[in-house]
Order: sequence, then C-alpha cells, then structure tokens
Amino acid sequence: CIVTADSGESVISDVVGMTEIKSITLTDPESTTITSSDSATFTVTATGTGNLTYSWESSVDNGTTWSVINGANEASLTVDGATAVSGTQYRCTVSDAYGQSKTSEPATLTVEQSSFQCGDNVSYTYKDGTLTISGEGEMWSYTDAESSPFYALDIDQLVISDGVTVIGAHAFENNSIDSVILPESVF
Repeated sequence: CIVTADSGESVISDVVGMTEIKSITLTDPESTTITSSDSATFTVTATGTGNLTYSWESSVDNGTTWSVINGANEASLTVDGATAVSGTQYRCTVSDAYGQSKTSEPATLTVEQSSFQCGDNVSYTYKDGTLTISGEGEMWSYTDAESSPFYALDIDQLVISDGVTVIGAHAFENNSIDSVILPESVF
C-alpha cells in the first residue's frame, strides 16, 4: 500500500497477510437416556478459524438459568449417571480468538432408575432418598447389617410394594428411616 501525504511524500507499507475469518458452525449434542449405573457423553462438532475453545453449561430448571461446568472445556462432556439429576439440560458454547462464539441447542439427560436384586423375585430401586422394594415373595436375609446393600444408605422413605411377603433379616439394621410404607402382603 502506498500512502501519499499532502506534501507529496510517499510511504510504502509492509506486505500484510490477511486471514479469512470463518463463522463458527456447530452441531448440537443429542438428548439421551441412561440408567444410574451408566454414563452419558454429549458431543459437539465445531468448525471455525484458528483454535476453538469449548465451555459446557448445565441447567436444572429447563433452561431458565445456566451454570458453567468447571473443567468441561473439550468437545465432549461425560456425565456419571449415579450423580446426575434426571432432566438436566447441557449445552456448549464454542468460541474463537476473533471474538466469535456460538452456543448449541441444549440436550436433555434422562436418568432411569436401575433395579437391583434383593430376593429371588424381589428387586429394589433407590432414587432421591426413596428406596422402593418390589416383586413377589421374600427378600433375602443378610448375615449382618454390613452385608446388606442398604447398609449406610441414606433412606428418607422406604416403600415396600404389594407382593413382597418377608423383609430379610438385617436388611435395614442400623438404618435411620423417616417414613415406611408397608403393604398387607408383608407378614
């Protein structure tokens, strides 16, 4: 480029390279359903100019407010089903060094309760402080409190469904339970 002043003097500038700055394109993560014993991985694919940065957020109120997930700065986010809250939404914001950013549409995580055996035909689920025992017949008995799967479990409410006939020995020994619902089938 040549710049000429009113006095007639000219200055020639150095050669300047130009970089075409492309808009960020982004694929959205997909909603998924897992059990509490699984994990879920959310992934975005992004293209743009230069190095891209990633920042994942979560919302437990259907997208009204969002919280940054510390340390979640990759294209994928893995969530542990044992600690996840069903219905949580996840989204990712991708940014470049040129001040551009783009935020994905949210994906929803659904966590289904896992069912575990506690009798030949009896199983249990545990979610948000509620332990539900269901099936037909007797629960297994345990040799002591420590061998019970419910040992040291924080149980707010115990629900034993109709069809369970016997509560196993030592099953709830040393547990502090706020509420118990028993059917007539238990004897």
